Amino acid sequence: MRWEHLTGAEFEAAVAKAASVCVIPVGVIEYHGPHLPLGTDMLNCHALACAAAEREPVIVYPPYYFGVNVETKHYPGGIVIEDWLLFRLLENICAEVSRNGLKKIVLLNGHGGNRFFLPLFVQLALDKGRD
Repeated sequence: MRWEHLTGAEFEAAVAKAASVCVIPVGVIEYHGPHLPLGTDMLNCHALACAAAEREPVIVYPPYYFGVNVETKHYPGGIVIEDWLLFRLLENICAEVSRNGLKKIVLLNGHGGNRFFLPLFVQLALDKGRD
């Protein structure tokens, strides 16, 4: 079930059907050479999450492209978010997902540059006392 396709009236039933599980596919917008779209990581990760949701009922968060990609900053078209804002933004998104009844949040990594950011985010979240 794709979050952005649900109506407000459908949402509570979808949360119950998904057993309160939400997948947030985390990619980036960055240069992938002259032959691939800037959203390759985000698009692939979101498509993978949606394919998994066809087999197992979960709610898939809309494409999330705020990841770590400072290494491609010098190429055209990338969106680079400041490090402190990456943490705050994802923390805010997770809090909103939880507020909406989805207490089991899976962060699906679709970009190599997130391989340290996401585990650190989860580790630091342990100290927040949240779902």
